[in-house]
Amino acid sequence: MHNPVVKKNTPAVCVFCGSLPGKNPKYTETARRLGTLIGEQGYRLVFGAGAVGLMGEVARAAQAAHAPVTGIIPRFLRSHEPPLETAEKLIFTTHMQERKQRMLHLADAFVLLPGGIGTLDEFFEVVVEGQLHVHKKPIVLINQDNFYVPLIKLLDHIVAEGFAHGNINALYHLATDADEAMDIVSTALSAGEASAAEDILQD
Repeated sequence: MHNPVVKKNTPAVCVFCGSLPGKNPKYTETARRLGTLIGEQGYRLVFGAGAVGLMGEVARAAQAAHAPVTGIIPRFLRSHEPPLETAEKLIFTTHMQERKQRMLHLADAFVLLPGGIGTLDEFFEVVVEGQLHVHKKPIVLINQDNFYVPLIKLLDHIVAEGFAHGNINALYHLATDADEAMDIVSTALSAGEASAAEDILQD
């Protein structure tokens, strides 16, 4: 296994995605491309630690591109989502909420691939805390083959029904593929968008 040299203040991209591969083979292709770009562009990867599904694909691709990889997983999930043992660092938490908070704390940007209920839960966690000014870190949805169109329509419906302001759409970015997603991340980080309003956890 390679031993990446981690430079001080190397930005970390947290990827939220499915622990299953999904039916569309393009999801796997995009996951691998995203992992490759994270490594090639000199970022660290933070992810849900699983060696399965899209999680495993993005992590293995990132490692192959020499990205330091940190996996975060609740202990009770180890039997359901076996962790990627070759990750440089594995963090075990007691519950899902702690996992999400550790991810939010360690990451400088968030990118979402297609996924299930857990992925949506992670999306709303970081979006809500962005809305509450806990952080100003970029959030990017990779809308592979319009996967996230129903979610976008739901958010628009919430605004139309008066339960949120229209500016919630400014809390996240949309990308059509991994390349565009990483362009958005790089631009946002260069502009200082990832500066946190406050630390939410102690190291």
